[in-house]
Amino acid sequence: MRFYWFLLIAFICPLIVSAQTGTITGKVVRADTKSPVANASVFLNNATYGTSTAEDGTFTLAGVKPGQYQLVVTGVSIEEYSITVLVGREPAKLSIEVNQKVLMLSEVVISSSADWKKITNCLGRSLLAIPKMARSVRLLIHIF
Repeated sequence: MRFYWFLLIAFICPLIVSAQTGTITGKVVRADTKSPVANASVFLNNATYGTSTAEDGTFTLAGVKPGQYQLVVTGVSIEEYSITVLVGREPAKLSIEVNQKVLMLSEVVISSSADWKKITNCLGRSLLAIPKMARSVRLLIHIF
């Protein structure tokens, strides 16, 4: 008889515990084109729940304890977005529109003060000055 009570409790306890959590689902799209935003980070501020959006912009945060949270959406090419979400027994469904972030990058110039012709001529003369090495060395110079 104890075994049956144990089985009954073992099956009912997980149901009670799972009923005390909520789910947040939603879709993240761009405000100007309404196209989905893939791989954006979606997380609850000051909590350990987080995920990233799928290719179609959808996300799901499951197992969230009921309460009020600050949901934050961030990404490389989008401005940070935050909204207050109330999580209860019913799933919270969100439709989030984010703005594109414009990044201005400065110019990058790469230069060298080395005189490559002088260096390769010196190297060539040094190697070719040794008669034994001069027969077995081919000097290939490739400068971009």
